[in-house]
Amino acid sequence: GKKRPKGTFEDGNGTRWIYFENGQKQHQYTYKQGLLHGPSTSYFENGSVASETQFSLGKEQGIRYEFFPNGYFK
Repeated sequence: GKKRPKGTFEDGNGTRWIYFENGQKQHQYTYKQGLLHGPSTSYFENGSVASETQFSLGKEQGIRYEFFPNGYFK
């Protein structure tokens, strides 16, 4: 079955991880006051990073980095 989110998310603050069915990490989100805040990372099923985005209280900040499954920038 599907894996449930895990993490240190409490009272709208902390980190959440969501996993693929194979157990590999799919997404990692960081929250502050219930809003995305800090790094947000998505992964491919092979474990390599698919994208990295920085947030500040729910708003995307800076450059969003996207990668191919082999690790090269898009």
